[in-house]
Amino acid sequence: MTGSNSAGQNELCSSSETTQETKIHWERQTFYLLTRALMGDSFMAMNEISLKSTCHKVSTLVLILVLNGCFSPRYFSIRTVDVTNNPAWWGPLARDEVLQLKQDTLLAGKMLTLHADKITDNYNSSALFGGTVSVERYKANPNGFWPELHLLAKGTRVRCVKLERFFTFEFSAYRVYAEILDGEFKGQVVGLGSFISGLPDTKGSLILNTSYLEPVQ
Repeated sequence: MTGSNSAGQNELCSSSETTQETKIHWERQTFYLLTRALMGDSFMAMNEISLKSTCHKVSTLVLILVLNGCFSPRYFSIRTVDVTNNPAWWGPLARDEVLQLKQDTLLAGKMLTLHADKITDNYNSSALFGGTVSVERYKANPNGFWPELHLLAKGTRVRCVKLERFFTFEFSAYRVYAEILDGEFKGQVVGLGSFISGLPDTKGSLILNTSYLEPVQ
């Protein structure tokens, strides 16, 4: 892949992420307004405005939410859709396609990443077990962190085995899983994490960040 193609693909990745963040923002705003209308503002209606006016406002907000897709199952629950066997969802990738790491990469449990952290058991999100660990920090002290943290060398190959569309109240994403083909962890299935992106509501929008992973020719 040429430098210009890579730059264009990464720009598209950034644009897709911005679009997704904007959509989530407006979904939150409309859902917030609906909640106020149904709960808080209903009490105000008893004293300040008519019940008929409140019902009209609620109806309007419901219509907005329906048109905006906010009553989809993902808006109220966690939902995972396995689309492994549907080639149209894979975008530039394909089931069983082999990729290789373009740089040394951390294996944090079952996820590939360049920065790993581990939250303590006290549920304090600011309390990290060993802090945020970069590849360089891990290399400097491989035995200084939690036992589930490892390093995969540049050039390690992985084979794409599963694709999911994942939805929650606030977040949606593609999840690609791949089998490690080389080294100590050969045979393990891991997630590609932030190395892939896209809009899981849009078929074919999956994007591979070729700064970190590339197809094996």
